[in-house]
Amino acid sequence: MLARYQRDRLQLEEVHRFPNRAISFNGHLRWDVVALLDEVRTGLRKCAQQARIRSVGVDTWGVDYALLGPGDALLDMPVAYRDNRTIGCMEQVLARIPRQQIYAETGIQFLPFNTIFQLFAGAKENPELLRAAECFLMMPDLFAFLLTGEKTGERTNASTTQLLSLATGNWSSKLLQELNLPSEIMPPLVGAGTVLGELRAEVASDIGGCASFIATATHDTASAVAGIPADESDAWAFISCGTWSLIGRELAAPITTAAALAENFTNEAGVAGTIRFLKNIQGMWMLQECQREWAARGRNFSNAELVRLASQARPFKVVLDPDDEAFLSPSSMLDAIKQFCRRTRQTMVDTPGAIARAILESLALKHRRALRVLETLTGGPVRVLHMVGGGTRNRLLCQWTADATNKQVLAGPAEATAIGNAAVQGIALGWFVDLQAARESIAKSVRMVSYKPRAQQDWADAEERFEEIVQRATRKHAAQA
Repeated sequence: MLARYQRDRLQLEEVHRFPNRAISFNGHLRWDVVALLDEVRTGLRKCAQQARIRSVGVDTWGVDYALLGPGDALLDMPVAYRDNRTIGCMEQVLARIPRQQIYAETGIQFLPFNTIFQLFAGAKENPELLRAAECFLMMPDLFAFLLTGEKTGERTNASTTQLLSLATGNWSSKLLQELNLPSEIMPPLVGAGTVLGELRAEVASDIGGCASFIATATHDTASAVAGIPADESDAWAFISCGTWSLIGRELAAPITTAAALAENFTNEAGVAGTIRFLKNIQGMWMLQECQREWAARGRNFSNAELVRLASQARPFKVVLDPDDEAFLSPSSMLDAIKQFCRRTRQTMVDTPGAIARAILESLALKHRRALRVLETLTGGPVRVLHMVGGGTRNRLLCQWTADATNKQVLAGPAEATAIGNAAVQGIALGWFVDLQAARESIAKSVRMVSYKPRAQQDWADAEERFEEIVQRATRKHAAQA
């Protein structure tokens, strides 16, 4: 993405887009770093053909990491978080360190693929690899190293590891020591907006000259939240909706109460010392995987076509729990949905429209419940719900979220992560004096769509059924275990 700042407007232009899917290699799902780096450099070259590049910043997803060894060699292809190597590892770690102690130390939600459990799994599976490691880098920090030669960790992404101390803002020596993980490989941490230096000579040659590399808000959700054109005086919450739905509020301080722990809310680092207090919900991943399967069978459905088919399907025929473990990384999402229906004694859905509707309605119901809990935990009602990310292109999901939550939804920008990334770079470059000024510019630069709530009783009735289905699925899991 190429960002320009002109006449108090922050403008984005998509220059180069490429697929990024985990590949199966040497027994695990992995990220193809070499291919991704080649695509990044291609994108830089294309940007340089259109403008003089002043700075570059990279953001990625959280929790995944790479290990560098002697001579800064990449020791292995990074394992993707949807790989199954962490099965059972969270329970083993919690047998050593109580859940309450980890939450008090880090404030981070418990997800089976968090970096703390990935490192634990890696140490069990291949201890020699960890012993050979000289530097641990999160995914965006790995690309920063490949582009600049600098080895640092940026806090917004580092916070997703569940290894960052809330008290010190640094790596938790207590947790690393108790799990026998090497603290000496953890890189020094920097804040979002730190100028790391200039691009490597061979990368600078791609763009025909020097450019600064800025450690932006390197966790994609941190960038997306920074890119929300919110009115700071309003009572607002956000949903960053893409592969995941992240629903939360931007706070000045973390919340680590027993209630927050019980609801598994997280306190991730944000821009300018803020906290992203949020809940992870599996988002558009389910529909994306269904689209991929349909395409493999010769049925290519566009997003617009699925919206049309879903709008014509019967309401609330089936409700799903997007966070059910069966949907995390199945070999077939369509089969997983059928098995969930069978497990919860619901009528099967098999047409694309019915399946799409079930996924979108269920996701809106998850938004409804999470927002209610969020208001309780933060001690105040939400008036406006900002939806950002690729999910905002789905008008049904936006409208149904407004209906389900009984809140006004302001949808946009769809490329919130990219514009937030650019905004943090803009602060470092002096375009904006602070985050609020950057958001004011974004508000002038993007178009938002407003959705007003409708049909409240339908969603209240659906929620009762949804809770019953979730409990039924949970009991079935427990019985099988």
